[in-house]
Amino acid sequence: MPKSAIQPVNAPEFNGRISTFAKDSVPDWPAPPSAPQNAPNVLIWMLDDVGFGQIGAFGGLASTPNIDRVAARGLVYNNFHATSLCSPSRAALLTGRNHHAVHIGSHAAAPSGFPGYDDIIPKSAATTARILRDYGYSMMAIGK
Repeated sequence: MPKSAIQPVNAPEFNGRISTFAKDSVPDWPAPPSAPQNAPNVLIWMLDDVGFGQIGAFGGLASTPNIDRVAARGLVYNNFHATSLCSPSRAALLTGRNHHAVHIGSHAAAPSGFPGYDDIIPKSAATTARILRDYGYSMMAIGK
């Protein structure tokens, strides 16, 4: 990523002008981050209740030509540890961390209020969407 896309540790240099009177002052707003030229699109696709070998892209018997075409044009990972529930698996995928470490130890509709199960993802565990947004990408999520 270009340096301009990385969030600064210190405030950027002020290039405006501060005068005695507001009407004579000139503000200086830092440019919002933008994705680099020719940046790739990022698609994270998670299918619930589907076995690894069911879709065509992974050698399955189901004919999935559109999924196969998308998979052939990008990176495909095949060593993901899924949990027995959808919510913790999604939390692990979207944060890159253990589902208990991001407080989604069970189904998101049933938080228990105990550590690892309160369904409040800590700020220390940013999602992939949050990181990409900070680098100037536009984000969208679709799901059930």
